[in-house]
Amino acid sequence: MSKFKSLIKYSAFVIGVPLSVYSYNLNSKYDNFPIYILPNDMLIQSVISDYKKKKSLSDKYIAYCDTFISEEINLSSNLIDLFKNEKTLNDHILLKFFNTNLFKAEVSLIGNSKNLKKPIDLANTPPRSNIVYNDPYNETENNIANILKLIKSSSNSNLLQWEIYPPSLVSFFEKIAKYGYPWRLMNGGYHEVYIHFIPNKNTNNENGKFKIYFTCAHEYNKFNHDGKILPKFTMWLHRFYAKLLLDQAVRDIKNEFTSFDVSTKNFKNLNLPNNNNSTDNINNNL
Repeated sequence: MSKFKSLIKYSAFVIGVPLSVYSYNLNSKYDNFPIYILPNDMLIQSVISDYKKKKSLSDKYIAYCDTFISEEINLSSNLIDLFKNEKTLNDHILLKFFNTNLFKAEVSLIGNSKNLKKPIDLANTPPRSNIVYNDPYNETENNIANILKLIKSSSNSNLLQWEIYPPSLVSFFEKIAKYGYPWRLMNGGYHEVYIHFIPNKNTNNENGKFKIYFTCAHEYNKFNHDGKILPKFTMWLHRFYAKLLLDQAVRDIKNEFTSFDVSTKNFKNLNLPNNNNSTDNINNNL
């Protein structure tokens, strides 16, 4: 028995220490920003407002809303020419976000990979061409791998909704919470992938920058107004996973953008003639 206890303690140490260190690093990179300091054009703002105003949502509420913000990501003039406008870049980032290895692992467990659309591969995209996305998730009922549903979008944001399945899980925890169980399960929630474009103050610099905002909000029933929600450790796991997903997406996007810029530079060094059909620089729009 003592060997078993020692094994448990050793396993907890081996797993817990690296996890704590990694969590600390993620926390230092991605602060959790409250809803009241977020940009007004974020779509989650209107969602939270609806819960306060609409009678159809009077029996539900958003218990908490977490938003994690990435570091600045450079957007070179080559990439600006490639994406042409904010909406195209926004769609590309959404697809990159939900094609990370981490999200694919989640899909393999609870989703359907057939409904997971892939972004255009910049590595195989010739310089001086344009990327075009025709609202990639405005088909198949806006379904993303049977896990998320795109419910609203703008030129620089996508709002997604998800629900606990099966719903009977929520009902079960509602019942036991009624008899003293300290926690309850959310109905589901919302994610927003928002692109914040940073104004370019230096008119001589053709490059731009942007940040990715990743928002997670959970919806609960107003059951007896008891305020019961997930246990703190489970909430920590949700936030840890969200930051992990954002971190992987940022790394994938930065690596892809850097590789494209290098390949474009090599292409230009060949001294090929300019393509008269190339698009105008859209830095003013970004």
